[in-house]
Amino acid sequence: PATTEIYTLSLHVALPISSLVRIVFLASWPFAIYFGLEKFEPKQLAFFILFLLLLHKGEFRKIKVLKFADWFILVTTLALAIAIFWSNSETLLRLYPVVVSLGLLTVFTLSLFHPPTIIERIARTDHHNLSSAGVRYTMYVTRVWCVFFLCNALAATGTALFASREVWVFYNGFLSYLFIAIIFCSEWFARQRFLHHRESA
Repeated sequence: PATTEIYTLSLHVALPISSLVRIVFLASWPFAIYFGLEKFEPKQLAFFILFLLLLHKGEFRKIKVLKFADWFILVTTLALAIAIFWSNSETLLRLYPVVVSLGLLTVFTLSLFHPPTIIERIARTDHHNLSSAGVRYTMYVTRVWCVFFLCNALAATGTALFASREVWVFYNGFLSYLFIAIIFCSEWFARQRFLHHRESA
């Protein structure tokens, strides 16, 4: 859920300390699983995933248009937690970030075929009179996130199935968040340039 929490953070920068602490905790979950596997079985760590769900539940409800995304990810992650408990599979445990990325990919992709897109809906919470150029821009940003979620899901799958625990935790606990930060920063600069050109026009 950390990916979705960080995504929400980008939309609402002024968060209380409690929310920031929760985001930091959620972002550190790969390390909790990595060290937890040294002492616990995967089926026991499935309860840790359920605990993460409780922390994550309702964060997207602050942005009502994302309630579907919230529930979609909650249901798919809950199904994964049950499968981990039933099979006691470390591989399924390590597939947790894949489920989150595929869930977000599904929601964002569906919004492209059934507009307004997720990004447009978010933009309209602050800018009700979004121009046609703004709508096209939000569609482009939505496509960028779709590409990222797809690539992230593929990379996370590779680390879960073929890589060591160390490689898995390095990618899912550090590199994936670094890529998210790069996209956020790039989009912010692109948005400022877009707004500047619009004002000039």
